[in-house]
This record gives sequence, C-alpha cells and structure tokens, in this order.
Amino acid sequence: MRHDAPKPTCIDLFCGCGGFTLGMERAGFSTLAAVDSNQEAITVFRRNFPGVAHVFHKDLTSFPPTEMVKIIGAQEVDVIVGGPPCQGFSTVRQRDGSNSGPRMVQDKRRHLYRDFLRYVGFFKPKAFVMENVLGIKSAAGGKFFTKVQKEARAMGYRVHGQAERAAKLGVPQKRQRQLIIGTRSDITGYHINGWRRHQPVFGKPDFVFREARVAVFVDGCFWHGCPAHSCTPANNRQFWTEKLESNKTRDRLVTRTLRRAGWRVVRIWEHDLARRPEWCTRRIQGALELRGRELKKGTGNRQVPF
Repeated sequence: MRHDAPKPTCIDLFCGCGGFTLGMERAGFSTLAAVDSNQEAITVFRRNFPGVAHVFHKDLTSFPPTEMVKIIGAQEVDVIVGGPPCQGFSTVRQRDGSNSGPRMVQDKRRHLYRDFLRYVGFFKPKAFVMENVLGIKSAAGGKFFTKVQKEARAMGYRVHGQAERAAKLGVPQKRQRQLIIGTRSDITGYHINGWRRHQPVFGKPDFVFREARVAVFVDGCFWHGCPAHSCTPANNRQFWTEKLESNKTRDRLVTRTLRRAGWRVVRIWEHDLARRPEWCTRRIQGALELRGRELKKGTGNRQVPF
C-alpha cells in the first residue's frame, strides 16, 4: 500500500471491545463505524479507539443499515467484519441444554448472522469476514454454518470457511476460531482454486496446491523475523533472540528441503497479505503458472516424499 493512498475502510459489527477493529487497523484499515448492543463493551471500545468517529450502542436487529448511512455519511465500505454471539453455537454449553443433539435448546442468537448479512447486502463490500466458535460447524447438525454460506453466495459472494489457531497466528493462546470469508464475485484476482489447508506436508504450509506441488507459507512478522516489523522483546532478550533465530533457521531448512523434493515454495509476510492482497495473489498465481509450464515440459516431475 502506498503511504499517500487512501486507507481501505471497514465496519465492525458485534464489535465488543474492539478485537476485530484492532486487527483491521493494524492491517492499515480505517474503521468507519462499530456497533454492539452491550453498553459496557461500547464504553471500553470508545476508550480503546477514540479515533473511530461512529461507535453505536445499538441492537443490530433494530438498527438498519439505512439508518447508519444517514449518520456516517458513507455508502461504500471495503470490508465488513464481525463476530455474532457464539453462545448459540458453543460446544461447552451444558447448563441450560445443548447446542446440538437431543438436549438442543432454541436460541434466537443463532439467527443474528442474518443481521450481519443484511449489512453486507446493503453495503456490498468487496469482502466480509465473519468469526465464530468452531461449534458453528456442528450446532444443529451444521445447519447454520451451511445457511450463512448459502445465503451469502446468493447475494453474489464467493464464500469459504476456514478454521484458525490463534497460536499459529502469533497469539499466545490455544484458542481456535471458525472464519467465514466472502469476496464479491465481480472482483478478479482474489480467488485461487485448488488449495488445501492442514495438509501433511513437511513444514506445515498454510496453503498447499498438492497437484501442482506448490507450498505457500504466510509467515508471522514477529515469529519469523520480518525485517520490517519484527522486534526482540526487552524481557528475557537472550531467550527470544535464540528462539527467533531458531525459527528463521527452520524456515530456511523447510524451504530448502521442499525445493529439493520438487516443490515450489512461496513465502509471504503477514503484513503483505493484509496490505497487498492483490500482490500476494499474483505471486501465488505466478508460481502456479510456472509450475504448470514445468510440468508440461517434464521438468517438474520429481517424486514427492511428503
């Protein structure tokens, strides 16, 4: 992203105290508005993000996007993010019933995804990201997980779900979350088919194109020593210096081993994925096209031991 370019914009629905907004602003976005029905959460959000001009203490079921537009004065937004309440999907729910099986109880919060999609349908952002607990895939037999994607596709979005581990993204937690990501169908260059996640390939690539033998790693800036953003913590500096150097040494070993086995390796910094998604997409597409030409010529057909 050029420094003189206008920042892409986002709206945070079910914003809580601002976890999504923090990530989006660190990725270079400007938050146009945030909404939550919990007064305490809104109070904390405003203290966390005094620069966000429009922070609404509103119930999204009775706060239509047409009303928001009149207040914020903007009818276009690049990305809408949000995490509808998870209580109706959580697998740990036991006290008052369950979210699946014979003890399943009715919970109107399971339907709040519709209000999220109502905003998506109105603003038509380039992309949306909905976050929830992993239990959304199993609650009510997976009905709601399927409905979110089906209804978003009917609105003109390419949609896929992916689970993320917080520790994999550089957060010291065991937390796992389900993302549902949509990109508007008329936007080109954002969609690549054929990749898989969590494949048994050496080094655990983030995205694997097994048929083409292309492995894509999205390297966290802190954990993998990004020259632009990584910094060694002041506390326990010797430990962190050795740890980060070990990570970089392993990265080089993984790349070298995969290439010797006939794989093409693409490494992308997390800040580039957030700020230059088109550039990242072109890099991956370029690797796939080059591998395709190699396979046609018979120069990329070494056996893969992974």
